[in-house]
Amino acid sequence: ELPTKKEMDTGLKNLKENDFKVDYVITHCASSSIQKKLEEYYYKNFYQIRRMEKDILTDYFEELEGKMQYKMWFCGHYHENIQLDEKHYILYEKIVKL
Repeated sequence: ELPTKKEMDTGLKNLKENDFKVDYVITHCASSSIQKKLEEYYYKNFYQIRRMEKDILTDYFEELEGKMQYKMWFCGHYHENIQLDEKHYILYEKIVKL
């Protein structure tokens, strides 16, 4: 599930070439800060503590999160259907029309 350093560098290069502007982001997992927000969502809504560990990929996405301009970010690793905020969807079985 983790890309190589070369793959991440290529992604960063392609984003730079496009001024970090994309319409949609579709990834397996979310950025580190969105994972934290998802943990808070679980606790607030279900009184459950669900820890999500940061890793090289979530930290990479965190770096991109601060640089990119996008309409929506979709990810599915967490097996839930939750719209966390106006720009972040966690998808599992739900289909979202773009």
